[in-house]
Amino acid sequence: MLELIPINCDRIIQSKSYTVFVLGNDSKRFGIYAAPHVGQGLGEELFEKHEMRPLTHHFLTSILNGLNVKLLKVVIWDVQESIFFAKLFLEQEVDGTRNILEIDCRPSDCLTLALENNLPIYCDRNIMEQVTALED
Repeated sequence: MLELIPINCDRIIQSKSYTVFVLGNDSKRFGIYAAPHVGQGLGEELFEKHEMRPLTHHFLTSILNGLNVKLLKVVIWDVQESIFFAKLFLEQEVDGTRNILEIDCRPSDCLTLALENNLPIYCDRNIMEQVTALED
């Protein structure tokens, strides 16, 4: 069973070769690497609030809002050979019944949605024990 701990995204590091989401808490920070195009402009948009043309995550957020689907949280639930696995949790009410949807996602996609929508981000405690800490 997963033991979830809350984490934050401190920053996004962008280079020509990669994007890094720097995640963690007061005791440890680690990076999740993604393709370079993932972070192009994203860091500025999220942390410095520059106006940009709509990106894919804006489009997806609009669709979910239009379907009355609420974004709940992101969970980084596994890591295998430096590849992270994540889930996006959604809530939808249909005919008076509340449904929680658990969607497998690339971490970069759900982290982007989490940052744009101020969603809580969680990580399994075992992952925090496995990952290499980033130094300042």
